[in-house]
Amino acid sequence: LLPNTHLRIDQLSIGDTDMGRYSATLQATSAGVKSDDLRFGLRQVDFSGNLQWEQHDGQALTRFTGKGMAKNAADVLAEWGYTPSLDSESAMLTGDVQWVGAPYQFKLARTQGQIQAHITNGHFLKVSNNAAGRVWGLLNFQTWLSRLQLRFSDLSDSDMPFKDIHGQFGLANNSVQVDRLRIDSPALKMKMEGVVDLREENLDMQWHVTVPVTRNLMLPAAMVGGLPGAATAYVLDKVLASQLDKLTTLTYDVTGTFEEPK
Repeated sequence: LLPNTHLRIDQLSIGDTDMGRYSATLQATSAGVKSDDLRFGLRQVDFSGNLQWEQHDGQALTRFTGKGMAKNAADVLAEWGYTPSLDSESAMLTGDVQWVGAPYQFKLARTQGQIQAHITNGHFLKVSNNAAGRVWGLLNFQTWLSRLQLRFSDLSDSDMPFKDIHGQFGLANNSVQVDRLRIDSPALKMKMEGVVDLREENLDMQWHVTVPVTRNLMLPAAMVGGLPGAATAYVLDKVLASQLDKLTTLTYDVTGTFEEPK
């Protein structure tokens, strides 16, 4: 059995690939090895948590429970080889996931478990779906607004800002179950749920898009009724926000493939 070992690697490289820095206390188990204080930095993300790497029925299994924290999501996507489709001030993932193979053999398509994501204060960037990639292109909300026939003149030539993205995801059988994914933006609010099939690259989702009524009221009110009219629209938004939201929520069924959603 492996004796208890304190591990520290300031920089790990495999060939020309930088695999980050690591520290952990490794403890032997009856089926492999575990660490209750794993910390590592990889491609702009700082991870911390518990790791188990064990052999069961002749098959290697890895389980990680913990979190990953980053600042700018755009830098993270770029480090992983994707064209950034959004940026942020902060991003955090927490989860309990496991996959077949060693820790370094992680692949999203064969991972099972639960993940929560929280991203704050950023923008959805204007990029083409081809540049963003098929999976990350799903986060190209500038394209989605056009597909859903929601066009805002003040966003047509700029990146779409958001305050908060929060969601829960279940991973199993080459698919992602999207639960309560919420996007809070000055332009609109979105809620999503459904299934993303990674193997077949298909979508079966429902999107709820809430467009604030006063987004369309403020400017006409100011032009027609002056500042008092605009103030009235502002008060309506503050006092009757929940009721107005119900009246302006559009629901879309999103199906089809990653390349041709409908």
